[in-house]
Amino acid sequence: MIRLFIFLLGLMLVGCASDDYASPISQSTVDLDNESDFEEVLMDLEITTVDPATQEVFYVLLDSIYDIGIDINNREWGVFKQETGPIDTTISSIVALNGFYAQKEPVTYHLVLNYFTVPGDLQTAGEAADFLKGFLLPGDYFFKLRTLKFNNIAVEPVSVMLDETQILTIEPKERSVFVGKFNIEL
Repeated sequence: MIRLFIFLLGLMLVGCASDDYASPISQSTVDLDNESDFEEVLMDLEITTVDPATQEVFYVLLDSIYDIGIDINNREWGVFKQETGPIDTTISSIVALNGFYAQKEPVTYHLVLNYFTVPGDLQTAGEAADFLKGFLLPGDYFFKLRTLKFNNIAVEPVSVMLDETQILTIEPKERSVFVGKFNIEL
């Protein structure tokens, strides 16, 4: 009987590792080896304005774009900011047009929208698990560019409400996804 007791005690000691209970993550129900390591959306943005005298299209130059509001499948994914750098107004091809600095040569803003802020309104364990997974698993989603805010020449904020939607496709194990190019006319 003592041999059986020692044998069972030995099995129990061998089966328990010293760090099994050291970390609350080790006991969580969230799968840390997600199907997707998705973190960010990459997109291109061109903002144009038309010269009222000649009807020529000019590309708007901005020093920053802030309050970039994004929805995915009609759920707010975040509001982002992108610094684009100072505008060199001494270049001869840059003109003041419709309250903005602009040029005829195309200007494309390459935006990186990182999803890293924990929303404050998580109510259930499922919502928390969705957030921890980046809440976007592999598949297709509707990506909506909802708002943009930037400054004009007079450094006054300009808000643009948009309804620009594209399909966002996430493949397994992707970290970044390029959603496409958005062309906005002011």
